[in-house]
Amino acid sequence: LMEDYELLTLLRQRRVRMPAFVPFEYQERISILKGHPALCSARRWQRHGVLHVTYTNYRLVNLNERGMDPDQMYMTYYGMPPPKRKTLLSPWEVELQEILNKK
Repeated sequence: LMEDYELLTLLRQRRVRMPAFVPFEYQERISILKGHPALCSARRWQRHGVLHVTYTNYRLVNLNERGMDPDQMYMTYYGMPPPKRKTLLSPWEVELQEILNKK
């Protein structure tokens, strides 16, 4: 539910730790991994309205920063228990592990 937010937080933290000037040959580069594209639908925004969805997203970010359990956040967002999982890893973590294990 919060993978994109956590990824951006980690990237921002990493950038802060880097020196102000890094020669081009030593700069890190971000690569886009091949795979299924992310899908985004406007239905939730259309059904609940901009203010409600914006407030809910703001609330979830704050709950995430305070360490709320991901399953509780899922219930807050979707209003039902999360589906059963085979692993505690997120789908992108599983895919990343598979890519790294192939190398």
